[in-house]
Amino acid sequence: MEEVGMNEAMKETGPEPSPIARLAMDFYGAAGFIGQARMTLTHGIANAPTTLHPLLGRVYEDLATLPGFGIEPPSVEAAVERYQGKGRALADCAVIVLAHSVVDAHLLKCIRAVAAVAPEEWDTELAERKVSYSLAVTGDAAAIRREKVEAAVDALDRDSSMPRKMALLLALCRPPSGWHPIEGYRWDPGRLATIDETRHRIVHNLAFQESIESVEEDFEYLVRTGGFAISLLRHRYEDPLNIPPAWRK
Repeated sequence: MEEVGMNEAMKETGPEPSPIARLAMDFYGAAGFIGQARMTLTHGIANAPTTLHPLLGRVYEDLATLPGFGIEPPSVEAAVERYQGKGRALADCAVIVLAHSVVDAHLLKCIRAVAAVAPEEWDTELAERKVSYSLAVTGDAAAIRREKVEAAVDALDRDSSMPRKMALLLALCRPPSGWHPIEGYRWDPGRLATIDETRHRIVHNLAFQESIESVEEDFEYLVRTGGFAISLLRHRYEDPLNIPPAWRK
């Protein structure tokens, strides 16, 4: 019997995953890739002396033979240690920037899901927004709501603030007080704002050599924040949820 790949077998033997399950699979797949990439980088940096020590030794020996060079090259050990430090800092920065991008996009997808399946949930958030005259005169409440929801989501797409996205998702899904679906995780806008600032500093101030002492904790918190967003959708709506394809923009 001809072998069938796992994805093909799942299609033949089981139902398609619900939209919420698919969203979770996409998110955790991307987060897992970042985690694996960091492990690979960390392993490579830890083993750098094996590669760099003989290489730099030959380079410095060649430099010492150049006529008129006149500069005592640094020790090979000091150079390797410096390269390792820069490598670790670069790996930390890459993890924060990539994880931030993945979680930010994930939160927007969750918000699009609510906008697609339950635009009426946005009424409180949009109550004070102005309406164009052409829509107002039609008196079509559904069309007015749809235009305002689409405009609000598009504005969020241009906003890199994860705390604002999560605050909106909480307002839309309305979990009960004291609701903590993930053991050891608490939603903390200040914590997320700090990670936001770190990512901004790396990208816009080119702080790629800045060591991030909290990188492990920050990465874990970002991944758990993405899982918390999934839990919000599952809490507010029964899964499977009939979300139209439009939310996947």
